[in-house]
Amino acid sequence: MNKPKSLFAEVKKQPSVQRDPDERKPLKRKVDLKKLRSLVAEVRPEDGVDPRDEARRRSRRTGDSPLGQAHGVHRQEQFLSQVHTAIDAALQTAVTPILNLLTVQDLARYGGSIVVVLVPRMPEPAIDIQAANAALEHAGSMLTREVAAAITRKDVPHLNFVVLPAGATKVEE
Repeated sequence: MNKPKSLFAEVKKQPSVQRDPDERKPLKRKVDLKKLRSLVAEVRPEDGVDPRDEARRRSRRTGDSPLGQAHGVHRQEQFLSQVHTAIDAALQTAVTPILNLLTVQDLARYGGSIVVVLVPRMPEPAIDIQAANAALEHAGSMLTREVAAAITRKDVPHLNFVVLPAGATKVEE
């Protein structure tokens, strides 16, 4: 048995690709200093301002966000999205058939709890609102467990459910 000196001794070198002499790499563009100077010479409102000071000034503007929630807008949206996905998935996999017909339309924070607005997935089969509320009351602990498993928070919010009939739309205030 004859062993090669190197592991790659049997690998043949690929022949180099012949390039057309007219085909060349694009050259770097030279910057025209006269044009650049004209751009730099113009004074703009932001010139001479430290970006950190500008960021502080923007963050201190009144009316941008309520107290205590200056940096939490993205986190709140992420949290509500997690709750929305968890409840919608739990409703689809629920044992009770009437819960399978519901979907999450909207979520709203109300104090320390979250109000979950549910509507029928399809408008055709009319859903008994009272029966849906009773089924949600019965499945409330299961839905809370599903939300607890999906969110990245220490405390699980209290969930309140509102079932709207098919075709209901959100009214802006």
